[in-house]
Amino acid sequence: MVRAISEIDDDLISDVHTVEENRVVLWKKLGTLAAGLVLIISAGFLFTPGAEITVSVFGQKLTAQPVMVEQADQGAGIRAYSLEPVTVFTVPLEVKVSGHTAIKISGGSMQVFDSEGSSLLYEGEAFDAEEDVRIFWNVEDAGTPVRYEMSVEGKKTADTVILTWEDGEWKIRRAGS
Repeated sequence: MVRAISEIDDDLISDVHTVEENRVVLWKKLGTLAAGLVLIISAGFLFTPGAEITVSVFGQKLTAQPVMVEQADQGAGIRAYSLEPVTVFTVPLEVKVSGHTAIKISGGSMQVFDSEGSSLLYEGEAFDAEEDVRIFWNVEDAGTPVRYEMSVEGKKTADTVILTWEDGEWKIRRAGS
């Protein structure tokens, strides 16, 4: 038995060691490549910006630049049940969302309709939307400087819409940049 083991060709012994080393190196390379690929794909999902929430008034996307808003029908805004006539100013907004979005206002009330404006979904101060909606934001027009806010928060983005009465006119803009 000793003679059989000692008569093994040295080339065969070195080939066995070489094959094992190649297998180890091959698995290390494949493992490193797979880990790198998983890291790149994960980073792509994490750093991909979420779908942007878009708030528009009369079809114009709101930015940090204020936009003047006019009441379409002044007669429709007067509250008949008040002892003194109070004018209600209505701002029509289109909100395009992607997934669950929370919409809250700091003053006034809102009527939330489906994206076509044909079906009333909600009346109040806070609404959770899953699809695009039309909002009629109603605030009292006292003729004095005032500021109202609406927050629109999605999964990855949040916006604040600011409605102000200044210099004798209503202006609306998005907070921030």
